[in-house]
Amino acid sequence: MKSIRIAALTLVGTLFLTLIPSANADTYQKNTVVTYNKTASTFPKSVKNYKLSGTAPANSKRIFEGDDWVVPIPGFDPEQGNGATMSCQPYFWVIRWRSANPDVTIQVSKGITDGGQFDAVTKAINGGAGYVSDYSCLAPAFKFGKSIKNTGANLVDVNFEYQIWEYKPKI
Repeated sequence: MKSIRIAALTLVGTLFLTLIPSANADTYQKNTVVTYNKTASTFPKSVKNYKLSGTAPANSKRIFEGDDWVVPIPGFDPEQGNGATMSCQPYFWVIRWRSANPDVTIQVSKGITDGGQFDAVTKAINGGAGYVSDYSCLAPAFKFGKSIKNTGANLVDVNFEYQIWEYKPKI
């Protein structure tokens, strides 16, 4: 039953991605990771048909090994009664992040929220830092990756900052 639900959610996520309003959406949608010692991509200076509505200051989330996905942007967090929108158009988000522990990687994915939980629709990737962005039909999420040097670490803080862009087409 769970595999049917995941397949259906993946299909829905794929359909949403085909409805994205920008002709050059691939330029903006990213899910990249780098090692802890490298620098993640910088925030965009503009996003076609979108106006910057806010930049959140640096923040952090604690993630425990074995926990479910953690959605760092409050406006998309299903545990706070929020979630990805049913339309890709209203917002575009960008999040830059870094593990607070150089010996622990973070898994990052994008997905949809359904029934108060996050369901990944993109392949999770591991790294020490990264940059993730997409439209409001998907939400970003973090999960404990692994302890690189077998330190026995079972929790890590993820430091992050993000931008929200609001749809403002030129008329």
